[in-house]
Amino acid sequence: MALNLEQIEAVAAIVRAGFNISAAAAALDRSQPTLSRQIQDLERTLGVRVFARTRNKVAGLTPKGEEILRIGQRLLREAKNLAEVGRADAVEDSGELKIATTHLHARYLLPCVMKTFAARFPGVMLTLRQGDPLRCCELVAEGEADIGITTVGEKNSADIVTIPAYRVARCVIAPRGHPLAREKNLTLKKIAAFPLVAYSAPYSGRRIVDEAFARAGLKPRIVCSAI
Repeated sequence: MALNLEQIEAVAAIVRAGFNISAAAAALDRSQPTLSRQIQDLERTLGVRVFARTRNKVAGLTPKGEEILRIGQRLLREAKNLAEVGRADAVEDSGELKIATTHLHARYLLPCVMKTFAARFPGVMLTLRQGDPLRCCELVAEGEADIGITTVGEKNSADIVTIPAYRVARCVIAPRGHPLAREKNLTLKKIAAFPLVAYSAPYSGRRIVDEAFARAGLKPRIVCSAI
């Protein structure tokens, strides 16, 4: 028996539904027996268990199931890309472009770019999905976004390609009259002597700061974190 995309879709839908087969079947507009049969056919063809079961209930993915899901999601994305090729020939410069990005880019970088894009491609609808850098990478890897625009994200992934676009300069902000404001040559050691406000941990701005202090053998005193 040959594999087919409907079997892969069934696995992905069950995972998205929290391993609730009834909910997954409804989401795919299939009957529950049909969905169960597709999973059984897939397991029989591959000769492995995709799902771990407890008392006839799906409890989660087996290790092999996780591998199958990862490869299967890639196949589903490629199938979608093939369909997009056909649609692109039929209707040029139209459709939807889904962008995963951070609040920083959504607020300060993208508005002027979106204005230019809309003027050049009036038939394309832009949809923004906001998240921290890691979540933006996940959205692209999962096929929920076409591209991601973010600060440093996931560097090592078989599912996405990262392309450097520009560098973000870091700076220290202090009140007028603050000792650091009088320094002509700021060092990490001098900065670490004062309480700091920094980005929350999921954001790469915070990670870069933490790594810089760690390389210098310093531990900054972060008294407030925010996105």
